[in-house]
Amino acid sequence: MNYMLCKGTKWVMQYGRLAKLTKGVSAKYMWRFYVSVVVLRMLYATELSLTPQSKKSWGTKGFINKLERIQRQASLHITGTMKTAPTDTINACVDLLPFHLMVEKLIHHTAMHLATLPESHPLAAHVQKAAGRYVKRHRALLHKVLHSFNIQPRDYEDIVPMSTEPRQESCYVLHILASREKAIEELGMAQEEVRVYSDGSGIGGQIGVVAILFRDGDEVWLLRKCLGSEGQHTVFEGKVMGMILAVELIRAEGYMHSVAIGVDSQAALQATTGTRGTSGQHLLAKLQAHLALAQCRCSNAGIVLTWTPGHDGIHKNKRADEEAK
Repeated sequence: MNYMLCKGTKWVMQYGRLAKLTKGVSAKYMWRFYVSVVVLRMLYATELSLTPQSKKSWGTKGFINKLERIQRQASLHITGTMKTAPTDTINACVDLLPFHLMVEKLIHHTAMHLATLPESHPLAAHVQKAAGRYVKRHRALLHKVLHSFNIQPRDYEDIVPMSTEPRQESCYVLHILASREKAIEELGMAQEEVRVYSDGSGIGGQIGVVAILFRDGDEVWLLRKCLGSEGQHTVFEGKVMGMILAVELIRAEGYMHSVAIGVDSQAALQATTGTRGTSGQHLLAKLQAHLALAQCRCSNAGIVLTWTPGHDGIHKNKRADEEAK
């Protein structure tokens, strides 16, 4: 810790030589120099020696306060103000975080890296063990870093970076019209043999999902599911799960000449063709797999994912919305 303090003092002394009011470097570039050089040099490997204050530990609050004086000196050099100026005011003027928050940010960044290590990493098992229990004696650095922010590796999911390959041929057709009026007009002229309406909705603190299959205009199958509480799932996940249920109904129905799935969420439809990771990526990957399996149930026309405007008096879509709630 003393070595860290010596490094910071040495850098801020050199810093003061550059930040002269008359012939020195401008405040803009002195701020960049402090953030990109001084802070990184001074707080290198800070998680090995500094611990933020938490409910389970007092941390190294006293030493963090000593290091904060170095940032105060740098802020005075940038602004050229008097030494009696309040520290909080100077930090606000030069757009710097309070020093204790800067330390917490760096340690939290390290804790997140540890919590999201792949299972094949040599440290993954040790991180999960250290996060599970806060021992009373002989704590390792992993205990202090992870329990300072109450981070649990099991609370995070792996997101596949790409749901589909950029040049991969799709097994379905995505159909989104530019306006609601055109979409409603086209629905009135729809001639698909089988049409499935799916929806996901949040009400009463729960996320409900439904899919209803219509064949030649008659309701044939209905499938419902409660995903769970709104604290664990989102409405977007409900929309994607609704499409998965719709595909399951298509697979169970049998052979058909033409089929369309109506969804009232453009975001969920557009996410099916995305090549970047997003929320609920595991559900999108499952939807892609189910669509490929369901393709054999219909003719060469393929499955059409179409946008159906919600709350516009479309009876079948309204029925799905009521069942989801």
